[in-house]
Amino acid sequence: RVNARRLRRAVRDYARVYHTPVSQIWSMRLVDFLVEYAEAAEDLAEEAATVKAEQETMIARARARGKRGGK
Repeated sequence: RVNARRLRRAVRDYARVYHTPVSQIWSMRLVDFLVEYAEAAEDLAEEAATVKAEQETMIARARARGKRGGK
């Protein structure tokens, strides 16, 4: 459900992340903005999952190095 407060917060967050003027976002149709916002959220989720996977790989490698060369 979209209310005015949530919409303002979504517009502000989108503008911050994608360096888009808020005035440009407010000039968009609501449906167009919501579609772009949903696509952006999916992109950010994919990026976060990739970063997490990379971090887990690096941690596993570091632990393996520690077990092999430890005293």
